[in-house]
Amino acid sequence: MHNKTMKLSLVSLAALLIFAIAACGDKPEREGQDRPAAQQPEQQAEKPATPPNPEQPSGEETPVVKQGQGSFTGLADPHTVEIIVDGSPMAFQFGEKLKSAVEAIAPDQQVEFKYEEKAIEGDASLKQLVLTEISKAGSGR
Repeated sequence: MHNKTMKLSLVSLAALLIFAIAACGDKPEREGQDRPAAQQPEQQAEKPATPPNPEQPSGEETPVVKQGQGSFTGLADPHTVEIIVDGSPMAFQFGEKLKSAVEAIAPDQQVEFKYEEKAIEGDASLKQLVLTEISKAGSGR
């Protein structure tokens, strides 16, 4: 009986290791990292030599700036905040420009903010919410 239990345990462990290794093998590579130049995606070769002017987007619609207010929950990660808007939690990305403003807001504090909805590459129906401004409600910005 002990021998049968030992074999079952070893088979289970082997299967678990195989699944773990297979899962690591399916992980998509980060774009442009750890990949030989010959395997770079074709779209990278199509990029212009000089970066486009952010004032004049090429072929893309200028994002519409929206306004909102809600209850600041806090940081979800170093570049994402969660804000409860109309009873629903929403995640907003932010950059270095807003880091000090975000750090000055306490959890459960009411905030006013402006944000843009940016289409996620590969699926225009999905939107990424990106803060452009945030302040404590009533602070007058």
